[in-house]
Amino acid sequence: MKKVAGIILLAIGSMVLLVHFGRIFLLALMASLAFYGVKKLKHAHTRQEKNVSYLILGIAAICCLFIVPLLFALLISGTLLYFGWKLLDQPSSTSISGATISKHTFDNSFDADWKAFVEKNKHN
Repeated sequence: MKKVAGIILLAIGSMVLLVHFGRIFLLALMASLAFYGVKKLKHAHTRQEKNVSYLILGIAAICCLFIVPLLFALLISGTLLYFGWKLLDQPSSTSISGATISKHTFDNSFDADWKAFVEKNKHN
């Protein structure tokens, strides 16, 4: 049942991403304009160069206003994809007559000696 729920969550999350695929280019445009504007503002020496960089940063801010619904959709789809993947990634436990079989861990002498050494030096 967990695998079915995981597949459903993955499908819904990927559909949300595909619906907003075109706006991802606007996100890339906004990020590149903001990067270019900050870089140009940092290296501006004259008043005219600073005004051009402020104009570029203003265009990036306007693009950011249109991206807010996209960011919300990306947050939701990312969450759905994450939990869907986690549901698919969990190993299924095998059960025999209602009792689950657990994995056995085998401690060799080195591990036991190392744990004793760490505990001894932890208190010193």
